[in-house]
Amino acid sequence: MEEIWKDIYYYNEPTNEWVDYRGLYQVSNLGRVRSLDRTVKNSKCGVRIYKGKCLKTFKNRKGYLRLRLCKDGIPKSYKISRLV
Repeated sequence: MEEIWKDIYYYNEPTNEWVDYRGLYQVSNLGRVRSLDRTVKNSKCGVRIYKGKCLKTFKNRKGYLRLRLCKDGIPKSYKISRLV
């Protein structure tokens, strides 16, 4: 089976908000999540380059796989099954 990667973008009905991580994170059809290469401008050190990598997941108390995604310095936790 070929692994297909897509940007994370969907409507979350329980919270009535759009989850938009296009250009930052991608999810595969096999349930893996990766961050993408990106550059961040900083007033102290100029430009910093972050290399993309596959993210580690954790289990919550109920046994669901979850992970934290960060956008604009605000981390949020999501279930892997919702992202796929």
